[in-house]
Amino acid sequence: MLLCDVARSATTTDCSVAAVCDGTSEVCDSDTSLCTCVAGYEPISTICTACTSGKFKAADGGGDCTPATAGYFASISGSPSSSEATGQTICVVGKYSSAGASECSAIPAGFYATGSGASTITNCDAGQYSYTGATVCTDCDAGEYSGSGASSCTDCTAGTFSSTAGTETCSNCGVGTYSSAGATVCTTCSSGRYADTEGSTVCDVVPAGKYGVSASSVSDCAAGEYSSAGATECTDCPVGTKGPTGGLAVCENCGAGEYQGVAGQSSCITATAGYYTVDANLDQVSVAAVDQAECQDTLYSEAGSSSCSSADAGYYVTGTAQTEQLPCALGRFTSTTGNSMCAQAQAGKYAAAIDTDSDGTGVSSAATSEVNCPVGRYSAAAGASACDPCGSGDYTGQVG
Repeated sequence: MLLCDVARSATTTDCSVAAVCDGTSEVCDSDTSLCTCVAGYEPISTICTACTSGKFKAADGGGDCTPATAGYFASISGSPSSSEATGQTICVVGKYSSAGASECSAIPAGFYATGSGASTITNCDAGQYSYTGATVCTDCDAGEYSGSGASSCTDCTAGTFSSTAGTETCSNCGVGTYSSAGATVCTTCSSGRYADTEGSTVCDVVPAGKYGVSASSVSDCAAGEYSSAGATECTDCPVGTKGPTGGLAVCENCGAGEYQGVAGQSSCITATAGYYTVDANLDQVSVAAVDQAECQDTLYSEAGSSSCSSADAGYYVTGTAQTEQLPCALGRFTSTTGNSMCAQAQAGKYAAAIDTDSDGTGVSSAATSEVNCPVGRYSAAAGASACDPCGSGDYTGQVG
């Protein structure tokens, strides 16, 4: 028990018969007839002082204020700045406090505490989350993940997935599959596409010159084949073309003097001497030929020719599939191209040799015209390669 103030402590006035207590922080103790602190106040240096926030005193008397128990708070009407608390109040569900609290705090997101009167909080496990004031943590949905103490879940990144709820980490998509963000399952690459690494966000188009072996691998087309982008199989090079190497996006046309009549080949065939190259309609073509055909009468060709040549003047070609032109024999000639035989020089004329043969040992006529015998010379029969001189006592006064 204490006296209400220094002045009153010196008096012998009985508070039961005289109004000496202040009536706010002090009351008269009926047992001692002296002033004492009311509930919510404690004596400090003989002065009754209100309990500070977070403390309380339930009854009148000289005792000290007591800190609120953990899970409780002490204040008037729940105001953390108020004093004079005469009791403590339990924290409601979704809030918590430590000892000496003047108010309860909301359980932060990522944590939880069960029931009322919570004095501690627990962080959510990885794969879970919670909002503010949670009493339990919630599993992340499939397609999401979280770390410990998360306030929300995060979508699995593209190229990963989670198929079950409550996942701590997402898994990479396997080869041959892909995913977008938030996936619960990875998707197999469609036909003509592939993914050859784990964690793919898209499937790549199979490049031209290759084909899709599976959803996770590609391979080069073989020689004699080709493919466009997105192919699941390679195509034989068509007739008239070739595929000299593997991995071609397009086949090459057979060149001049070549042909190919079978699809899927790596090379073309050189046209035989005496032949020329043709298309499927047997029309002469210079490139992309599918076959060869015989040179006709009066025409010839060397090996690797796309067309046949006519016999030059002074030459002839007889028969089909000929490989060369032949010079007219001595005494014969052709004055135009494309002849199958040479004409004889008429009597009184001759067809002279004009070229030596390739080894220089003889004469190759290749005459392109017949010439009248000059004055003093004659040819009695057709087919002369030279005119004879007139004999002794003979003469001719005219040409031819």
